[in-house]
Amino acid sequence: MHHAPRTLGARYGSLYRPSLQKPQTAVYKSHDTWHCRQQHGPRATAAVPNTSSSNTGSISTAGTSSSGASPIVSSSTGLTTDWEARRKQRVVRDLVEASKRLGPQYTLEAIAAGVTTLEQLLPGLQIDVEAMKASQWAKLCLDVNAAAMRLVVLKTEYPKADLTKIMQKQPQLLLTNIPTLQDNAKQVKQLLSCARDPDALLTVLPSLLDPKTLISVLVTVKKWYFNKRDPVEVLEADPELLMRAQECDIPFEPVYVEDSSGAWTAPSLNYHEKRTEWQAYIDQKVYKQE
Repeated sequence: MHHAPRTLGARYGSLYRPSLQKPQTAVYKSHDTWHCRQQHGPRATAAVPNTSSSNTGSISTAGTSSSGASPIVSSSTGLTTDWEARRKQRVVRDLVEASKRLGPQYTLEAIAAGVTTLEQLLPGLQIDVEAMKASQWAKLCLDVNAAAMRLVVLKTEYPKADLTKIMQKQPQLLLTNIPTLQDNAKQVKQLLSCARDPDALLTVLPSLLDPKTLISVLVTVKKWYFNKRDPVEVLEADPELLMRAQECDIPFEPVYVEDSSGAWTAPSLNYHEKRTEWQAYIDQKVYKQE
């Protein structure tokens, strides 16, 4: 018998002496060259592409006045696209490196295609090896059809939940077999039956999609409030309460799992109904609880 974990757990120095007054800068254009000249200072020249050509780079002269003067405007869209492409290349290389021992099928091309498909299934998802091991991400990338089926199951069980936000924190769900997902969903929905919006709560706290974690949290929160407040109501009102407790390493009530059957029990579940007479006496006299 074992139990679940008790905690949800260049600076550059100045190369010159700055003047007391910032020199004013004038920018003007002459043919294909931009000139920058400071008052009482030397002229600096920097060549840029000819904007009259159809082949423009990342420098735009949109909004040029009739006099020809215009500030240099960089294209943020081009920079973002380039950054995303380089980020994706780094991710693919990391996954290929981590999956070398998994088999010859884990090629650069196969993993790159899987990453693209995952990002299409979950727009906004970024592969994070802190949330799940790189080798597990690689396995997921080579089985995107199964991942899509699991997403359908999760969307059916939690129709109003934001699956992208959930998978960003709990990507292991995409590797969980479908019967387990369905069984877990049944238990979770039963435990959160009194919640105003359980899908919203699970989006913020996706770790609660595991029934054992959820029951541990509910029992613990109930004890924090001396059995006087509904723990689901407390979590909906302040979901960050759980995050703060994790950051402070506050222990949560354990949930024990039977190795043979896989059944789990929470000793503190329904404590109020299961307590003996002497426990009720101590609660009432010492802790002033009903």
